Amino acid sequence: MKRKVALLLAIGSIVLAVEARAWVMQTASAHSSIEPLTHGIGAE
Repeated sequence: MKRKVALLLAIGSIVLAVEARAWVMQTASAHSSIEPLTHGIGAE
């Protein structure tokens, strides 16, 4: 049972991370001042 809960938590956190990243990228593309920063971080 504990293993199942841990697995669900892991999947949930991964989904949250992906969603958050997608939201950040969407927000960054809307703000041209932030866009160069995200591109610089992504290039490294």
